[in-house]
Amino acid sequence: MSRIYQYLDDVGDGSGVPNTNKDYFLSPQYVFIQPPLGVKHEIEQMVISIEASGNFSSGGYGNSVPLVNGISVLVLDSSLNVIDDLTDEDPIKTNGQWGAVCYNVELKSWPGGGNNWLVAEWIFRKVISLVDRQIFAIIANDDFTNLVTHKFMVHGRSSWWHSDISRTPYHTPD
Repeated sequence: MSRIYQYLDDVGDGSGVPNTNKDYFLSPQYVFIQPPLGVKHEIEQMVISIEASGNFSSGGYGNSVPLVNGISVLVLDSSLNVIDDLTDEDPIKTNGQWGAVCYNVELKSWPGGGNNWLVAEWIFRKVISLVDRQIFAIIANDDFTNLVTHKFMVHGRSSWWHSDISRTPYHTPD
């Protein structure tokens, strides 16, 4: 079993672009993690980081106005059908809404200027298991061009897994 520390990205394996700071209003952007066939990922937590110049407010997103469509956090099957909606069909549209789902949300700024950061830690009460090429995804469907960085990192475990139960050592034929 190995540990996972991986940014969600547009490829799903850590090799793609993790920064969702473009305009996705007309074309939603998925950033995700998807285990290869025969591997099981167990996602324990996600860290959200939002960097922008200027002040953040609880009623805006980053340093701007609330999002129109919001950010959905989903578990999908390999055909992109929704298995679970962790935002309960109520997408995140404001900085403050991250506080409704995350254990810890902090605004960070440094003396002498520079950009401000919102960092949120979402610890899942139950581990999210991804098998059979299932996907843990963030769907960004707004204009994020006001942000310098907008990233999502997951932490968890990864191990070999077989979907064919007859290949496991504890299977007893009927």
